Amino acid sequence: MIVFNLGTIFRLVSINLTPDDVWHAQLEIADGAMQLIKDQIQFNINARLTWLTFGNYLTVLKQNIAADKYYQYLLHILPSDHPSLVSIYNNMGLMYTLMNNNEKALECFEKTFEFHAQSLSQAVEQTDSLMSLLRSSHDSTNRQLATLNKLAEMSYRLEDYPTALDFYRRAYDMTDDEKLREVYQAKIEFLSCFCRTR
Repeated sequence: MIVFNLGTIFRLVSINLTPDDVWHAQLEIADGAMQLIKDQIQFNINARLTWLTFGNYLTVLKQNIAADKYYQYLLHILPSDHPSLVSIYNNMGLMYTLMNNNEKALECFEKTFEFHAQSLSQAVEQTDSLMSLLRSSHDSTNRQLATLNKLAEMSYRLEDYPTALDFYRRAYDMTDDEKLREVYQAKIEFLSCFCRTR
């Protein structure tokens, strides 16, 4: 028995039909070719290629069906508490946004928000050091703000203006950054006027 790593690439050398009607394919390992492919992808996306960035790369190439299948595969093989799920759902939400599939994008961003909320509560429970708690809390708050903003934008695209308004209000209440508060306040005022006229 020979075992190969997942992702091993082979080059097809020949295909022949044997007298007993069985196809015989001769393959050879193409590790050098795989390295060239990886190098080219990394050059094109200007980032290190990981199993998370591969889906992004497919999306950039407008291979949305392949990207969606790839993300679904990752969701299937990873445990439900894997820390990369938040990135996968966020990337899927961005992909669906580019595809103008706003309903699916909203679902993905909602899952992203749920993961951020869970990770913050786990950080509070598991952290002994005040500094690491503050750092973790700040990072989580920024991620939650970004996700709330995405949820608001998706709700707005779906013409669910009251929900978009609610997400912007939650983001406004969550941030201490004055510039962000100004941005959220402007969006809240716009949507408040818009909701009253409907």
